[in-house]
Amino acid sequence: MIDENIIIHEAEEYVSNNKTMKETADDLHISKRTLQLHFKRLKDINEKLYQEVINKQEKNQAEGRVKGGHLGKATSKFTSDDAERIAKIMIDKCLSYKDAEEEFGIPKSTIYEILHSDLVSKRTKDMLDILAEANIHDLTTEELLRRKRK
Repeated sequence: MIDENIIIHEAEEYVSNNKTMKETADDLHISKRTLQLHFKRLKDINEKLYQEVINKQEKNQAEGRVKGGHLGKATSKFTSDDAERIAKIMIDKCLSYKDAEEEFGIPKSTIYEILHSDLVSKRTKDMLDILAEANIHDLTTEELLRRKRK
């Protein structure tokens, strides 16, 4: 069983230094997972220090980037103009995502993510949804819309 004083020392090291949990664990010659487990035990040992650890973890997550690591969502290298251009070509040519993959040399999953992100307007997304449904039923968009109107 690990001494409570060691756990307190580890927590103080983490809270008092401008280091990530991984860096603190490396400095203490333990794994990050071990440090996390020790911090869980800290709650029963020293509630105030435990809360400081939690606050620092939340602060690090809120910053979004911690010493070269990335937290949160990755940003796209595609612009809104790129996304709208791809969508327009897909709609004009009635391309499926598989066809668009061949047309643009971009994986269909990436095209889907681009076109269903904040980079395109709601109207464009709606048009792409109609196109996808038409492709599923092997219809043109006009035929699908005509059937829906009936």
